[in-house]
Amino acid sequence: MHQLGQVGLALGLLLSAYGMCAAAVGARTRRPALVESARLTAFGVLAMVVTVNGAMLVALLTDDFSVRYVAENSSSSTPTFFKVLSLWAADDGSLLLWNLILAGYVAAVALRFRRERPLTFPYALSVLFAVQLFYLVLINGPARPFATLAIAPLDGRGPSPLLQNHPLMAVHPPFLYLGFIGFTVPFAFGIAALLVGRGSDHWAALIRRWTLVVWCFLTVGLVLGALWSYSVLGWGGYWAWDPVENVALLPWLVATAFLHTVMLQERRGMARLWNVVLVIGAFALMTFGTFLTRGSVLTSIHTFAESGVGPAYLAFLALVLLGGFGLVAWRASGLREPARLDSLFSREAAIVGNNALLLAATAIILLGTVFPLFVEATTGDQVTVGAPYFRSALAPVFLLLLLLVGTAPLLPWRSTNRQRALRRLRYPAVAAATVMMVSALLGARSVEVAAGLGLATLVLVANGQEILTGMATSRGRGRTGAWRRGQRRYSGLAVHVGLGIFALGIIASSSFAQQTEVTLTEGESTAFAGYQLRYDGLETDQQPHRTVLTTRVTVSSEDSEETWSLGPQLNLYPAASEPIGSPAIRRGPVWDLYASTIGLQDSGGSATFRFYRNPGVNWLWLGGLVMALGGAGAAWPRRGSGPGSRAGTRTRTRELVDAEVG
Repeated sequence: MHQLGQVGLALGLLLSAYGMCAAAVGARTRRPALVESARLTAFGVLAMVVTVNGAMLVALLTDDFSVRYVAENSSSSTPTFFKVLSLWAADDGSLLLWNLILAGYVAAVALRFRRERPLTFPYALSVLFAVQLFYLVLINGPARPFATLAIAPLDGRGPSPLLQNHPLMAVHPPFLYLGFIGFTVPFAFGIAALLVGRGSDHWAALIRRWTLVVWCFLTVGLVLGALWSYSVLGWGGYWAWDPVENVALLPWLVATAFLHTVMLQERRGMARLWNVVLVIGAFALMTFGTFLTRGSVLTSIHTFAESGVGPAYLAFLALVLLGGFGLVAWRASGLREPARLDSLFSREAAIVGNNALLLAATAIILLGTVFPLFVEATTGDQVTVGAPYFRSALAPVFLLLLLLVGTAPLLPWRSTNRQRALRRLRYPAVAAATVMMVSALLGARSVEVAAGLGLATLVLVANGQEILTGMATSRGRGRTGAWRRGQRRYSGLAVHVGLGIFALGIIASSSFAQQTEVTLTEGESTAFAGYQLRYDGLETDQQPHRTVLTTRVTVSSEDSEETWSLGPQLNLYPAASEPIGSPAIRRGPVWDLYASTIGLQDSGGSATFRFYRNPGVNWLWLGGLVMALGGAGAAWPRRGSGPGSRAGTRTRTRELVDAEVG
């Protein structure tokens, strides 16, 4: 398997180099046959990368400990399910998955443009191959997942305990990779548009759907990461403003900004320069995040030079920034257009404000993430920037963003009739004011909390009202298929509804949560948040790959006669020096009761617990799901607009003509 893997990686590297050169030369010399050969090469690269991933999976499943990666990240006692997950247990293996997903995107682009060939396609294909080439160079050079050991050990060390502590790790990293790596496609077409030098809006319309798909993947990945943190780590929260979390959020914010301003380019011919900057910025932030997490930078700035891949990532990031923004400066004069905001009370003005807030949030998070690294690099001191900074700095941005998301859909394009907008705002404003007053009466901790709950309600009611009103109007006029006719608009409004639900969950869980820490002997009870909690003793379960210590807690509600049991666990893994906790959660539509074991005494005769009563946490998962479904609905092709349809043919013809005449 290691020989098959090494040969496959080398062939993939050669094919990517050929595809990059053939696409660029074919575009430059106007030789369609050369571009076609490059397009077909994409499928060859995908076949090679599928082969090497398959080879590593076979090595993991057959316990081939002569392969160093298998010996370091799997063991004979590891369950089969977690052996498969070991593919992304460490950097070298995760680069295999990274290359597989990237090759899948390149092949998808090659398949999509098998017939229609906009002028940007060959250059975009060359850029995609160039990025693929970089990651294949990494995996053929500094990272060598198929390196072998001179003497194979009898058994391996096993995967990271956190990797095999919860099945969510089976889906969280792949979705995050699908989102992260997918930004390569809009980046490639943005660079291609700059290289072609046409002033057309075609490239932005072309990648809007691609960006939406990538945005949906990253949304799901971020929500799954928060769910994993909440369900596995036992600290009662879901987002700690850790640098690894932050670098995943940054490109999501910039992509969200692009998905709004691309509407300005499509409808009004505005923001051409701005949109190119955003797609390059999103890809640069993705590359920066990869550099931080895989280049040993977050461990310590002093271990960076010892990393094999760290300097390579830094050089690639520098190339992206200098090359991308250098091209922007070169073409800036042809992309600029005069500002044409007809009114400050218009949809265009709201989108501009939305972008300003999203980029302000990006800057705040980026500053808080890199500041400790800058201090360590310049002074040698180690400092941390914690959650209080992010919460206090982002709170006003978050509130203003909710205000815009709640009011922008009520504003028409160009100029607005203020009386009409105020009439449409009447019910959402009343609902928001009511929620603010009720939350204040119920003991909201601050003005920001009451305002946040009210503005999240404004988002929910305003966007939900627009969906219901639009569909009712269509039905009243005898039109069928109301959702399909307004699919893109209604799906965008659904994303806003999901954001409102998500915001309610964030504000409620961060403002009204209760917690306590208590040590109980077996049979002892304590009162907490309207519950009686009794420790009933320790249970031990010896499994092939771990020992599970379950502390049984009986919960009785003081408001009813309902009783149930919780079983928070401590898991002992051979490769871990300390036990890994698994909390027990009683989930509800409004409240979660969350129990975590943090220590055992007297061989389990007594135990120390943390108990949390968390409101609104499940609204986060619901809001994230609604956002992702709304994004998928906006990206889904409308019936009658696909390949071969009359409407689709007219659209593609118009796009290609636009690309030709610029």
